Amino acid sequence: MRKLCKSTKPSLDVAYYEFYSFKTNGESPRVAFYSSWIGYDKFGREVRIPRSLNGLKSIDGIRGIFESPVYVVESDKQLLSWLFNWHGVALITEELAKDYFHSRFNRRHRVADNVPSELIEACNEDYNDNVAS
Repeated sequence: MRKLCKSTKPSLDVAYYEFYSFKTNGESPRVAFYSSWIGYDKFGREVRIPRSLNGLKSIDGIRGIFESPVYVVESDKQLLSWLFNWHGVALITEELAKDYFHSRFNRRHRVADNVPSELIEACNEDYNDNVAS
């Protein structure tokens, strides 16, 4: 299954999301994602949600960037294997991503109106690579 996920190409008619799984010491894996900015919270921190991409058009470029495998994940079993065993980068179908990582998509309620620029500048977060958690 792992070999298949490392070599398969995404489907043409499905949206995908780029997620990252990091191994931790005995805890649940840490998860991050390629993101889009949607605003600032009341503390001046950026609020970000996963950014969809055309998996078929993106996969070769993404695989060219990373030295480690980039998995294409299209089933529950594949997702759980990637998340808890393989780790690394995965393109995950929209349906699976929203089922398993729904809290990452449901962040619009955190966006505040009229956040003072001093708070924003004080946070000084670096999202130059568009990766958030």
